[in-house]
Amino acid sequence: MLVGACGAESPVGAEGEAACGRDVRFPRSFLQGPDQSRERFAATVLGRVLDDFFMAGPGVEENGEYRDAEGFSPVSDTVALGYRDGSPVSFFIVRDGRVAGWGGCSPLLVEGDLESARWHPHGPVDPAATILALEIEGGACAGPSGNEIITEIVRVDVTETDSTVEIIVWVRETPFVGTCAGIGMLLPVDAVLATPLGDRTLWDGGILPPMLIES
Repeated sequence: MLVGACGAESPVGAEGEAACGRDVRFPRSFLQGPDQSRERFAATVLGRVLDDFFMAGPGVEENGEYRDAEGFSPVSDTVALGYRDGSPVSFFIVRDGRVAGWGGCSPLLVEGDLESARWHPHGPVDPAATILALEIEGGACAGPSGNEIITEIVRVDVTETDSTVEIIVWVRETPFVGTCAGIGMLLPVDAVLATPLGDRTLWDGGILPPMLIES
């Protein structure tokens, strides 16, 4: 599949949103560090619920992500991010005064109904190439007529400098009628460069911060 926006300006560093999965979105300014210390957060309504659950309640045995957080940023009245070394590494969700979920956070770019997909090269990378074959982590639903892919590849943004090539693959999840028995799969996509890759480094710009891709 060839989906390209050659030379498109990278949204990294621009105003917008990041996400920990599909359900936890937050302004990219939250990537700059926690808004509150542990002590200050524990004095808030959201902090008290989490503290009671993880430090003295049923979450004591699973409180590693909460206990290890060095600071917090409330995203809303019901969602907070936990930080280590100045970066968000966990999220916590409270509903109706009770802890409803938590997990690790590896921030990705989001834009409207689109989200960035992690990618890796499909096979060895040719330095002389201007079209790079990539694979992304996508999904499908198993149905009576076979597997129906629900990950739609919308566009590929490529930002080039003299020393780097940064690629962001944007996807959206398409509706599926019925109960989805999820299946993980790799989907092919091409990134179009203005000039051959050469000895420039490859970066996945959809991950925050961008990640160097070993090629």
